[in-house]
Amino acid sequence: MSDNSSSVSAQQAASDEAWKLGGALTLYTVETVYRECMGRLSTVPDLTLDLSGVDSCDCAGLQFLCAAKKGLSTAPGKVRVENLSEAITAAAEGIGLPLSEITHSPTIV
Repeated sequence: MSDNSSSVSAQQAASDEAWKLGGALTLYTVETVYRECMGRLSTVPDLTLDLSGVDSCDCAGLQFLCAAKKGLSTAPGKVRVENLSEAITAAAEGIGLPLSEITHSPTIV
């Protein structure tokens, strides 16, 4: 099975501590996103994930976001999640996951 939307594009936002994700946050991409996130956390004390550009999300993507909120257990810095896309909120609602498990103050775009 091929997933044409399985690539995640990452753009550096205005601050060195912000990272805008776009594309799919799924089983096919979450490992790459996790590695990139850990790499970024090794160079900055805190990282903000802007999720407004995520156009598809599955349970693996939601699991990553829950781990990000909890601090990615082995990460040296902290991760803040903001600007949840409609795809992320729909995936969370679809499995009954409260948005508070992903972010402290959900901002939906």
